[in-house]
Amino acid sequence: MGKSWSRLFNLDNFDSFILNLYITCLFHDIGKANNGFQGAVQRKTPQILRHEHMSALLLLQPSIQEWLKQFESIFYEGILSAVAGHHLKAADSALSTEPLTYHFCCSSNETEWMIETYFQHEEVLSVLKKIADILDSTPPSLEMIPTRWDKAFISQGRSQFERINRLFKRKDEKHNLLLALKAAVIACDSLGSAMPRMDINPETWVQNFATECFNDELLTPEWLQENVIDPRIRDIEENKGSFEPHDFQLQAAKLGSRSLLLSGCGTGKTLAAWFWIREQLKSHPARRVIFLYPTRTTATEGFRDYASWAGEDASLVHGTAVYDLEGMFDNPLDPIEDSRRSHLYEQDARLFALGYWPKKVFTATVDSFLSFMANQYSAICLLPVLAESIIVVDEVHAFDSKMFTALERFLEFFSIPVLCMTASLPPRRLKILQDNCNLDVFPHDIADFEDLEKQMGTDRYQVSTIDAASIAQKAIESIQANKKVMCVVNTVNQCQKLAQEMVKHLDEKIVLCYHSRFRLCDRKKIHKEVIGKFRQSSGPLLLITTQVCEMSLDLDADVLITELAPVPSLIQRMGRCCRHLIPSSGRIGEVLFAEPKDHKPYKSEEISQAKAFIEELIGYNRLLSQTDLVSYLDKLDKGPDRQASGLPTLFTHSYLFSPPGKEDPFREGSDFTIDCILDFEIEEYHRLRREKDPQFHGYVVPVPKYLAKPDPTGRLGGSLKLAPYAHYSEKYGFCNEEVEAHVRPHTCLIV
Repeated sequence: MGKSWSRLFNLDNFDSFILNLYITCLFHDIGKANNGFQGAVQRKTPQILRHEHMSALLLLQPSIQEWLKQFESIFYEGILSAVAGHHLKAADSALSTEPLTYHFCCSSNETEWMIETYFQHEEVLSVLKKIADILDSTPPSLEMIPTRWDKAFISQGRSQFERINRLFKRKDEKHNLLLALKAAVIACDSLGSAMPRMDINPETWVQNFATECFNDELLTPEWLQENVIDPRIRDIEENKGSFEPHDFQLQAAKLGSRSLLLSGCGTGKTLAAWFWIREQLKSHPARRVIFLYPTRTTATEGFRDYASWAGEDASLVHGTAVYDLEGMFDNPLDPIEDSRRSHLYEQDARLFALGYWPKKVFTATVDSFLSFMANQYSAICLLPVLAESIIVVDEVHAFDSKMFTALERFLEFFSIPVLCMTASLPPRRLKILQDNCNLDVFPHDIADFEDLEKQMGTDRYQVSTIDAASIAQKAIESIQANKKVMCVVNTVNQCQKLAQEMVKHLDEKIVLCYHSRFRLCDRKKIHKEVIGKFRQSSGPLLLITTQVCEMSLDLDADVLITELAPVPSLIQRMGRCCRHLIPSSGRIGEVLFAEPKDHKPYKSEEISQAKAFIEELIGYNRLLSQTDLVSYLDKLDKGPDRQASGLPTLFTHSYLFSPPGKEDPFREGSDFTIDCILDFEIEEYHRLRREKDPQFHGYVVPVPKYLAKPDPTGRLGGSLKLAPYAHYSEKYGFCNEEVEAHVRPHTCLIV
């Protein structure tokens, strides 16, 4: 494991890393030897200064500094930094807006600043003796270290820490070793914290757990083929008939360890990625596979289709994963003998991130793993998994500037096999991934692959424009012609209004409304219904939806009506029309573009760019292929990507400091909604939480901020608010206005 960690961080001396990690771990909690911490543990007095800051202050004392710095093998700055920040509450007070208690050597308690230390205690001396034995030395003298520390003494230590940080930043030497130590101490500390919670002997448990997670058993190409790829191929054959891999998929499998797979919607990129993973296992030893998606919904779909076949060796990782796994395979569309139903995929709730360590195959949101770049604690605790993995990052086109910046920095700093995938990508981002991150783009020329060229180059779209006022009428006409219709609008409010209008003219059973503002239980149910009805071979269907349809959803509409959006988004939406094209069938999808009344949630220049895109497509005066769409991207603005505000790179750019990561640091998105619980369901929500029933997640619903209210009882805690039940409909989701009583849920949630 340590050697995998060294490879991830590009360390050139494994022995030096292990030595400094061992000493850091021995030092990290030594600062608990003071009256403030002991009083807090016994619930007698408040803690004046955080214990890890006290540990760092001890390291700053001259006798300790001089003792450690005499050894060439000791990386003093790394030990100091890792000790001070192992709870991610050591921010730079000059730069941080975090609460005062998160700043290094600052306290919110300004009335009492005299701390009595117990560094002469036998347990402290025992720790120092262990360190001395490792260094083949004698312990340092503590006689000159004051036993009572006042505010001036602590302030002097803070200034010294800041000075060491400035000097280190100028040299910027051993930066990777610094990062490796800081993260490793957090991972070790999380494991150590779990030990006392075990029912069996802690030392026995940790030895068994470490052996289970990090033994010599590596993943093999044969294991992946048997446990993931073959079952998925059989599933495809059962649902769609015979299967034969495309030549482009077989060639993609031979790509190098840092590549970008750029291919249109529906061309089989995901299976090509699993072929690539299989080939990577032949040359890159790994114990785990991680498939990352931008959203929870796309991650859940990826898990269902691929990772879930690995049974108990697979795990779905995102904020509501436990809930989403409930009943995943209780679906009439799945074979009744489906072996995946019996497996338990939930992480051990007692250990959170540690519960994932033994797993082999992961499907997750990008946030779950890469938010360690923003110093999110749980993601740092997942680094031992990531360090031994082969990674696929899907739907890169959907990353906002924060997510893309984090991906870029990750690829630049860390050494691990990564395949990025997308159907479309603006040239400026493509250039970053090629030039800055050294990704090899595949295919270089689709003409090299006859099957891909035929699939991408076959005519499949007839495009035109439509007035916004005519959208409803066009949808009705298409339904009357027995078509499957997808209507994509840019806002939830417009989606709801259009759906409510359409049920006045069409059979309510064939009108589906799907967007992001449903309770999770309803969104899960509607998602299944949407997928299932689009898989049916015949019959009219109208899906009215928003941006949620753009990624990793296997939907195939005959007619697409869409409001203008950024060009990459439009290309993704078009990938849901005439998706399963059989070139000899002559099937053509009809695509109609409508200009929205307002450019929001996008920028006005993005809508202007979309207009130019549509004008050019129509100007071709012919049927269009996916090649036509992707080729247009080369004509887009090649200027620099928009600078991300609050770059999520705290992990790599904080140096000796360790500021806390934000709760949701990784996405820009709109700031218009907040997660809520409907006031009608608050008691049932609390009951399920008390019983640790994952169904409580199903009550959460995103609500416009102006309609969210604080919980007067304070029981919700965190960022959850209350929302009015009268605005909620199971069919249309949470609405800005009150809905009629007959469409509201009549009882509390029953799943």
